[in-house]
Amino acid sequence: MKFEEVEIKAFSKDLVRSAGQLDRLCRLEEALNEVKGEGVAVISGGFVRDTILGLPPRDLDVFVRPSDDWDPADYPVWMALEIARKLPGEYLKEGINSPEYAAYNQSETKAAITSIVRLHSRVDFAYLEITGRDDFTDGPSLVETFDNDLVKCYFADGKILAESAFLQALRVGRVNSRDRRTERRLKDWRERTGYKITIGRPPEEKAKNTSQIQWYTQVANTTDAILDIRMWDRVAFDHVRNQPIFVAHQN
Repeated sequence: MKFEEVEIKAFSKDLVRSAGQLDRLCRLEEALNEVKGEGVAVISGGFVRDTILGLPPRDLDVFVRPSDDWDPADYPVWMALEIARKLPGEYLKEGINSPEYAAYNQSETKAAITSIVRLHSRVDFAYLEITGRDDFTDGPSLVETFDNDLVKCYFADGKILAESAFLQALRVGRVNSRDRRTERRLKDWRERTGYKITIGRPPEEKAKNTSQIQWYTQVANTTDAILDIRMWDRVAFDHVRNQPIFVAHQN
């Protein structure tokens, strides 16, 4: 993967907001460097993206991996407490540590998540979420695991670095979603922020959908069988919904 430093002024819709969020990233990085010990901590995700674009963020993601002398589930909890102690004006000391939430995120993302701790902010609505994972060693190796091109960026040494697919999506105003879950998240973000960008499927996915649509149209024209509409076939149904499209059961 190829990364390059991002010039915020080239993309931001609100340079004052971007500057404020950039300062917050710098303070957080300084605190992380002081408390992480031999572990790894990477600031990445939606907050970094929204800083580039000058948009209001929802949360601030930090991904951590402990050194061998730490319990992987305990390290994020300790990191959260230390960050709250280092930055008392920005985060509440009371946090949320939910094993159920971590298990849900692991099932959704297929990532090697050990635990997730959330600290609420004193200054805005963007809470700090510290996620423990054991499948990365630095910023690039973490970003490589992301399934959404619009979060393929991270903050390090006072700079924002973004992967080429991320920058290309911003420049052309289009981002590809590889599955329905990613598409839903992208649309939720677009609706929340009002950012204008087209969300679509990669060319190979379009070809697959086209062949599905042709097959469903053929079925609609040749059978009166009772249908079994499957959730993953909604794209095809939307294109031919003016016809009685059904998936036939063999008796």
